[in-house]
Amino acid sequence: MQYIRYSQFKLWAAAVFTAAIAALMLALFVNPDFYVPGRFGLLVNGSLGHFLTVPVVVLACSIYAVRTAMLASGAVDAISTDEEGVTVTTLWRSRQIAWREILQIRLSETRVNRRPVYSLKFDRRDGGSISLSLAALAVPRQSYYDLAQMLSDMHLAAINSPLVRRAPAAPQSQIEADPAPLAPTRPSFGRRGL
Repeated sequence: MQYIRYSQFKLWAAAVFTAAIAALMLALFVNPDFYVPGRFGLLVNGSLGHFLTVPVVVLACSIYAVRTAMLASGAVDAISTDEEGVTVTTLWRSRQIAWREILQIRLSETRVNRRPVYSLKFDRRDGGSISLSLAALAVPRQSYYDLAQMLSDMHLAAINSPLVRRAPAAPQSQIEADPAPLAPTRPSFGRRGL
């Protein structure tokens, strides 16, 4: 079993920062006479900003701060693996995926303000993908590639192991006796019998 944990310091820092933003916005909501200059002021000044923007930002930042504080105070692993599969816990939910349901595990890099942001993608066979941001993990940035390679190797080892239950193969005599089910059938359109 392998466990990769969240960094408690990073989660607490995010919780305190977003709680401070929520408190600042709440102060703007309580004191509507306070004028905010600049482009940001267009969002919070006036009746639209006071009754729409400020309460939405207060609510969103409060929810985010509470959720990150809950993750930081608990014993939650970001990634935990066993012989059956992997459990990925993001900020909002936890998902269990069997190894046979995963197509590939890859490291994804996107650019935000010309800075690279890394995430781990678990591509599923049914076409979906689960993304886990690596910024809050207790893994140094230099080890992101090694983490993705380790999880990919575990995935390949679990799929190729003899313990994975596969569908039993059909006996050879049945295949030779009835080759028709193996041939693809073509739908018939138009007139029949020509």
